[in-house]
Amino acid sequence: MASAGSVAKLARLAKESGDLRPDFALDDLVLVLMANGGIHAASPARRFAALVIQAFRASPTHPPLPPGS
Repeated sequence: MASAGSVAKLARLAKESGDLRPDFALDDLVLVLMANGGIHAASPARRFAALVIQAFRASPTHPPLPPGS
């Protein structure tokens, strides 16, 4: 598992490249990991992951989400 320092560096690089929203904080990732722990079915998990990725993107374009359950 990556250390907090490694994740922080990756987040900084993603922000600098313009791919990660500038207001992202490591606490956001912790919250996502906690929420993901409560999802067990394959389809909702894929949709949740897609929603999270879209939420963190700096770009306003959003590809279609996986189908809901």
